[in-house]
Amino acid sequence: MKKMAVVCFTAGLFCLLSASVPGELRVLDIGVIGPDGECPLDELESMIQKRLEWFGLSSEKYTVFKTRRNMLRVAFDSGDQIDGEWFRCIVTGQPNDFAVWRVLDEYDQANYVSPSEVLTYYKHRDTFLAETAPDILGEDHKQVYILDSKPILTAGDLKTIQKIQDSQGQPGIAFITNATGAQKLGDFASGNIGSQVAVTFRNYEFQGCSFPERIVYLATVHAPIQHSGMITGHFSSEQIVQAVVETKLAIRDDLTLPCLIRLTDADIIKK
Repeated sequence: MKKMAVVCFTAGLFCLLSASVPGELRVLDIGVIGPDGECPLDELESMIQKRLEWFGLSSEKYTVFKTRRNMLRVAFDSGDQIDGEWFRCIVTGQPNDFAVWRVLDEYDQANYVSPSEVLTYYKHRDTFLAETAPDILGEDHKQVYILDSKPILTAGDLKTIQKIQDSQGQPGIAFITNATGAQKLGDFASGNIGSQVAVTFRNYEFQGCSFPERIVYLATVHAPIQHSGMITGHFSSEQIVQAVVETKLAIRDDLTLPCLIRLTDADIIKK
């Protein structure tokens, strides 16, 4: 097991991790939003450490420490283990609202006024209206769909999720369901061949109700499926990383940051 020396000078806001192999030291400075005492830094520090461990990062590779009032510094000796975008999302991201929905129909966009129309439609029919993200159907074309109000899958039905490359070499997302999710997905797919499904990652709140925000992926069920699924499309690598990390945080129900934070600085130190 490799040993790491950690030397921290909090007054100078500097931390150096010295490892036995060359690499990069990635440093994030995090500020707490809110008045003093609203979020104990010890609690925030503990949650960040818990997240890094959940993603399989060795405790010998990182350090988290206080630099001043309402400020933390997270330093990670990445080597070949992780890049900066993954590190930033793991530390600062929040669990998302991953869900897979049954698409019931298209909706006449001429009548669509968001979000009040969404609420009115939902209260009368117990269904959702959701708009596609800009690059799903083409840059200049969006479509509003009617979704069943009960999702087929949520993050709690997943075992894992990861970044992949599709058959065209483009970045995508693959997920594997747990036993409960496999049962739900199998039951739906076996009775809904030919149906469309939509994937969303975010909800928004309006007048006490929670609604799916943007459809990021549309697919048609062609055969019975149970244990896995794939999400592909016109996604940037950064979008994929954010979606994977925040969904993986959502798979567990105990990884939400205890307070609002802001990233005040990010740096890379070559060793």
